[in-house]
Parts: sequence; structure tokens; C-alpha cells
Amino acid sequence: ATDRSLVIFDELGRGTSTHDGLAIALATLDFVLTKIKSFCLFITHYPQIAQLQKVHSSMIVSHMAYLQSDQNLDDPNQPPEITFLYKLRDGVASKSYGLNVARLAGIHPHVLRMAQQKAIEFERHMEMNALKLFKDIVGYCALEDEDAIARELLRLHQTVTLT
Repeated sequence: ATDRSLVIFDELGRGTSTHDGLAIALATLDFVLTKIKSFCLFITHYPQIAQLQKVHSSMIVSHMAYLQSDQNLDDPNQPPEITFLYKLRDGVASKSYGLNVARLAGIHPHVLRMAQQKAIEFERHMEMNALKLFKDIVGYCALEDEDAIARELLRLHQTVTLT
């Protein structure tokens, strides 16, 4: 590819672990934007990719528009129903709609209910980890000793790296 190329990536990193896939996607897009400098269409399920826009001002972040019902009226334990509008909108989608796509693909309602419950559990777990990390950061900010701050930063970095 050259700076005159159109480069298209669709779901780069899919089929790997979440962290590996995100790392591959981020590194690849950064390389295309920094080194090749071509026009690039990058389709991804990783919302974190949008963070590159902070360092690449030419990057435009968009998502496909949708309408969301407040709740699935047939079964409140199912994910809310969405209708894809097939229109491009600015910014990152507010959340993932993989369970809705699974419903459209014909996945059994029992499996969707279980998946919805697991997704809620995973989200709560992630929120609790984020809250703990925030409390740790606030705690180290209260330290006055520079060596203690350095040790705490190293501990936090190792915690984030391991989780």
C-alpha cells in the first residue's frame, strides 16, 4: 500500500483473544496512519480503537445508526431489541449489540437469555475492577513520599497488566 491507496480492514483481530485482537488492530491501524498514510476504512468491534483519534487528527470515528426499544416486550430477560438503520453516524456506538445480532442470526432464545445474564455479570465485574483501580489511584495520590508513589505506580501498572 502507498499513500495513494485505499486500505480496507474488516474486523481485524477477530478470532484471537480479546487483548491480542485489540493489540493487533491498534498496532495495524496506527501503522497505516503513521507510516503508510493512506486512506483507510477500518471496521471493528473494538470501541477502544477510537482512542487513536486523539493522536491522529485526520481519523474520523463513525458507527452504524440504530433504534433501540426500551425492553424486549416478548421477554424482558432478553436484550432490548434494536433496528439497524444502515446509516453512518459520527462517534462510537454507545454499547455493543452482539446479542441482538445473535438474535437476528436465529440463536435460540434460551441461549440469548443466558448470554444476556452473563454479559450483565461480566459488565458488573469490569465496573468493580475499574472502581477498585480508581480507589487505588486516589489512595496513591494521597501519598507524599516520592518513593512510595513510585512503588504504588509500579504496583498499579503490574495490576493493570495482569488483569
